[in-house]
Amino acid sequence: CGDALAAEPDGIGTTVPNPEVIRAAVNRAAENGIPVIAFNTADPNAGTPDALPILFYIGASEFLGGRSNAQRVLAQAEADGVAVTRGVCPIQEVGHSGLEARCAGVRSVFEEAGITLDGLTINNNVTESAGIIGDYFTANADANAIFLLGPNPSSSFNLYAQEAGLEAGQVYATTHDTSSEIYDMIQKGYLLQAIDQQPYLQGYQTIHWLYLNSQFKMAPGGDIFTGPGVIDLSNVEAIIELTANGYR
Repeated sequence: CGDALAAEPDGIGTTVPNPEVIRAAVNRAAENGIPVIAFNTADPNAGTPDALPILFYIGASEFLGGRSNAQRVLAQAEADGVAVTRGVCPIQEVGHSGLEARCAGVRSVFEEAGITLDGLTINNNVTESAGIIGDYFTANADANAIFLLGPNPSSSFNLYAQEAGLEAGQVYATTHDTSSEIYDMIQKGYLLQAIDQQPYLQGYQTIHWLYLNSQFKMAPGGDIFTGPGVIDLSNVEAIIELTANGYR
């Protein structure tokens, strides 16, 4: 945000994985009458006295995305006649507000169902995290659900699953965001679904609304949610084609 202010813009779009990192710059923007929109990652303090002085948020509800994944796992397990006995939500960047919100959404559903959800600290090293995930399942033989938070954790789970000889569906798994590997895992049955936050819409609408606000003082009535959207077997083929054509 500091570099953006130096360019004397008519408006600024910023993510908010850690509000304290950008608070001083966003406050300066507000003091100078420069509109700021949060996109992709919301201000975790929104609605409180500690909220950043931004217009609104454009992006997915990460909490609802987590709930969607948890509900899908429980619904699939019920359809299979299987009980979800324990789950785990590995987080690759502890403290990242968006990732924490994804796990919080899962946890809310599991608490309602009376099922234990463990936290697990991993990182963005795919091989190392695959080992951590493998150690978790070795130590928790009753666990049969995992909630991944992005492409790298998905790759780690895929590596673990192949090395451990897991069959598709043996562990109920979901993820967030997209990659060619995630699409392949959905097709092969290793992932039930992926939550799509539709980042193209986030970028497009941020510029769209910054222009409308700076020129005409227009604003929507509140935050604009671009997700959670769901990618699963029902639409993954279409998503693959759209991705290849540069639309997704």
